[in-house]
Amino acid sequence: MTNTNRQTEQTSNGFLKTFGIINTKNRKTINWEKHTEKLSEDVFKTTDFNSLINIVGNRPIKPANVKSIKKSILENGGVLQKGEVGKIKNDGTLYVINGQHRVDACIQLEDEGKGVFPFSYNIKEEEFESRDDLISYIQEINSKVKKWNAEDHLDSRCLVHKDKDSHIRLRQILNIFDSKCDNMGMSIVLMIASHYEGATAKMSTTKFMSDADIFKFSEQAYDLSRGLLVRLNKSSLHFSRCAKNLRKDKSIFKHEYFIRALLNALKWGVNDYGCKFTFSELDSQFEKYSHLYKHQGNNDSAMLQSILDIYNKGKIQKNRIEEVDVIINRKLSKTK
Repeated sequence: MTNTNRQTEQTSNGFLKTFGIINTKNRKTINWEKHTEKLSEDVFKTTDFNSLINIVGNRPIKPANVKSIKKSILENGGVLQKGEVGKIKNDGTLYVINGQHRVDACIQLEDEGKGVFPFSYNIKEEEFESRDDLISYIQEINSKVKKWNAEDHLDSRCLVHKDKDSHIRLRQILNIFDSKCDNMGMSIVLMIASHYEGATAKMSTTKFMSDADIFKFSEQAYDLSRGLLVRLNKSSLHFSRCAKNLRKDKSIFKHEYFIRALLNALKWGVNDYGCKFTFSELDSQFEKYSHLYKHQGNNDSAMLQSILDIYNKGKIQKNRIEEVDVIINRKLSKTK
């Protein structure tokens, strides 16, 4: 039997994830017990993958993983490690908990005419109360096998989280530009998003992964974040226009400490004459003086000072922005 039902869906890293059989909307549900061979008291196997569902919210299929498993199957005569499936109360469907890449590999090999390979599995004894309970268990299990990264959590929440709109906006920001080298990493985007959302504490990837409800990203914060990224990408700080870069194709602003220093200067940078730090002026100054920029690495104060050195170059006193300690002290006094 050829398993032809597929679902593709855009994920945060830009891949199209391919599921063998994933949701009941586009296929005919079958009775899994009639399409499964019982090998022992708690081990089953099947070659009819219409009997298995890869639940929406599980980690997305990675093509490289499937390719590696397909090669292993062909080299080892179809021997596969057992997977695990589970049931939701009053549902009757088998959902793949661990083994979705193996299932997809078997389906692809059959579709390619390279053989029919069975997938064996255990069925979790306790049934789940809801889909959310099942997804939480999947995350827990996968973290012990191969840890979910921030992108895995994001992809899952974009599908099933109660505040999925915030997470969808985050995924859009992560892929705002066509060129991968122009897009920011997760940690920097989280920093920018939480800054414009008005969060008082830094939003780290660890916090993002550990608490699904801690991340908020409104439309207004999204627009401000997007605006900053677009301006950075078009500015004289971009690697294609700047005399100093982190490497050939990596702009100086693709660094957490640079972004944090820039956000602090934009928010707190003002002198005694009421002259404010602006991005347009920084852009103009970098166009003239980027060759003088000194990247200070992982040091907040030193990085902010490097930015101000370029910003203040050639300016008279009333147009200069205060030294680093003034900006930092102003920030601390406002956040107490």
